[in-house]
Amino acid sequence: MREAENLLARKLRHDGVARSPLPDTDFVGETFARQAERALRALVKTGVSAIVLECKVVKVAEAVRDIAVPTMLGLIEIENGKVQGLLNLDTDFAYHLIDLMLGGDASIAPVPITRTFTEIDMALCRLAHEGLLGAFTEALAACFGRPPARALQLAGQRQDIAQLRFAPEHVDVLVYDIALDIGGAARAGNMRLVLPLAMLDVICAILRDEGGVRREEPSDLWGSRCGTRRLARAWRSTPWRSAGAWRSRMSCASGSAICSSFRRTRSPISSS
Repeated sequence: MREAENLLARKLRHDGVARSPLPDTDFVGETFARQAERALRALVKTGVSAIVLECKVVKVAEAVRDIAVPTMLGLIEIENGKVQGLLNLDTDFAYHLIDLMLGGDASIAPVPITRTFTEIDMALCRLAHEGLLGAFTEALAACFGRPPARALQLAGQRQDIAQLRFAPEHVDVLVYDIALDIGGAARAGNMRLVLPLAMLDVICAILRDEGGVRREEPSDLWGSRCGTRRLARAWRSTPWRSAGAWRSRMSCASGSAICSSFRRTRSPISSS
C-alpha cells in the first residue's frame, strides 16, 4: 500500500508538460506578431514592431510567476466555452499605449509611470485586447485555412494577477512572449498570451470538424515540388499518395500508369 502511495506522489510531482496541439506553433506565433503590428498600428497611428521572444508550453504557475502589479490583464474565452486564457499587456506597454491613444507624441519616449489604471485606461486597453484577439484569430486562420466558427472573446479585465485564478497551477499552457516597439522613439513593452492546452484542443477540434486544412509544409516534397498549388492538391487527393507510393514496391507497369494519370492531371493546369 505504501509503495502505491509513493508512486502516486511521484506522478503528482511530475514536472513534464504536454505538447501543443497546434500543427505549427512557431508559425502561429510569428503570424500573430505580424497581425498584432497591424492591429496596434490602427490604434496608435504610428509604426509598431513585434518580435516573438519565446514560445513554449509550461505550467500555469510558471507562466504567471513574473507578471508585475499593476498590469493590464485580459481574460480570454472561446464562445460557449468554459476554459479561459490570459492576454497580458505589461505596465510599460499599457502606459505607452494609453498615452499614444490619447494623442501623445510618438517621436519621444517618456518614462512610464507605474500607477493604478483608471476606468478610461481600461476602456482604451480593451480596444487593444480585442484587436490582439482578432490578430490571433487571423493567425489561426492562416495555419488552418479558415478561422474558427466560435470566436475568441474578451471575458473581462483585471489589474492584479492575484484577482483571478483562470486555471489550476498544474495545468499546461502555451505561452507566447512578444516584445513590442512603438513609434520613432521605440517605446518598448511586452505582451504575453497564455492559452491552456485544453482551450487549444477545443479550437483545433472545431477547425478540424469544419474541414480546416493546414498550410503547406515546406518539407513536403510531393506537395511543394509539383509545380503548382492545384497540381499539389490533385496529388494529395490521390489514394496512392496516402498509401505511401514513395516507399511502395510496384511493377514498371504500375509506375507507368501512375505517371500517365499524373500527366493527365497536369495537362489542363499547364494550359490554364
